[in-house]
Amino acid sequence: MKKKLLQFLIIAAFFTMLLLSSATKEGALNGLNLWLFTIVPTLLPFMLISSAIVETGSYHIITRILGYIMKPVFHLPREAAYPFIMGILCGFPMGSKITADMVKSGKLSVIDGNVLLTFCNNISPPFIISYMTGYVLGMDNDTGKIIIFIMLAGPVITGIITSRIFPHINSLFKSRRSPNISHANPQSDSPLKSAGFSVDRCILSGVQNVIKLGGYIIIFSIICSLTSLILKDAFIYASVSGILEITSGLGAFTLIPLSLKKVYIVCVLSSFGGICTIAQTLCMIQGSGLNIRPYIAGKLINCFVTLILLFFYIHI
Repeated sequence: MKKKLLQFLIIAAFFTMLLLSSATKEGALNGLNLWLFTIVPTLLPFMLISSAIVETGSYHIITRILGYIMKPVFHLPREAAYPFIMGILCGFPMGSKITADMVKSGKLSVIDGNVLLTFCNNISPPFIISYMTGYVLGMDNDTGKIIIFIMLAGPVITGIITSRIFPHINSLFKSRRSPNISHANPQSDSPLKSAGFSVDRCILSGVQNVIKLGGYIIIFSIICSLTSLILKDAFIYASVSGILEITSGLGAFTLIPLSLKKVYIVCVLSSFGGICTIAQTLCMIQGSGLNIRPYIAGKLINCFVTLILLFFYIHI
């Protein structure tokens, strides 16, 4: 039954795109531009270097200082500090990619990885400052700083909550550790060969991941473009687009005058990240043993936390 439904949806999508070719082309171009001129230059360098950092164990330099807060605050080993910090600084989907890499290499358990996944994958501060508060909301510096603080505090509070609840939910987690994966050829005694092999793997992994992200962005940009033909109300269309793909959705809010409702919706949608980001995260964690359900649950909790923080700031 599910297979037949999927086949029907795919055929329906094909004929819809065929009949609405102009909207499909516009959506594909928007997605391609977003991927080529934003995602590739922004994320690919970090994907390459982060893979090298995990493989060589260089993350210990970062976790040596900040890792000590992970155990008392989040009940996680100090190794979790690296994906947490990179997830905040670099934005979607770096947190999930690095978490998956560390689970695959045996540096984090699957349980710890699932907990970390609930709060380490978020929009980056540059995105919040330049795009969300500056371009979409058009806020002054003082108000913008408060919104930035709320958007960054949300994942931290979410992590404090999920790290104390989720490990005890057996339906979401499996008590097992991922197998260690050797990243070096034990028969190779040449450091140059080992380094070359490691660099090749990092490049291949980074390029593959960024191409996959591009595919998801284009697909969801097409869906957003087709949605614009159905939803004529600007606020409803922007909200639905934000649920589907966060960048396109927030861009649609620029046509709507600033109001409390707009601030609430934009901040909550940004804390959620969109269905496209869920698909990207699922892509990043494949083969690691991590589960997408904790990530989705964590995003929903983050939305609620962001909503509460905004309410206290605006009304109290």
